[in-house]
Parts: sequence; structure tokens; C-alpha cells
Amino acid sequence: MLDWLHLSGLSIFLLMSPFIVIAILLFAILGFLAKMTRQQKLIIQQQQELIRLTVKEQVQRRTLK
Repeated sequence: MLDWLHLSGLSIFLLMSPFIVIAILLFAILGFLAKMTRQQKLIIQQQQELIRLTVKEQVQRRTLK
């Protein structure tokens, strides 16, 4: 009667494999998002530096006039 509950290692693996694939995909997506976040932070820092240098240049031009 309880024979149908007896799962072999292969059948357990086959039952778990979709969840393993989903977990791997989630980790891949999280890694990609972390990489994109780091790139976005770098772009923001570069933009801020460019703005700072532009403002500094404009201030120097005005003081020379």
C-alpha cells in the first residue's frame, strides 16, 4: 500500500530539478542586477564629477572676466 511513496534517488532528482533550475536562474538574474547596479553607480559618479568640473570651469571663467 505504501509502495507508491517509495521514491528512488532518480525520481527525487527529477522532482527537484525544476526547482534547482529556477534557483540557478534566480541567482543568475541577481548577479546580473548587481552588476548593472555597480555600473549605474559608476556612471552616476562620473556624471557628478563632470558636473563638478564644468561648474568649476564656469566659475573660473567668470572670475577671469
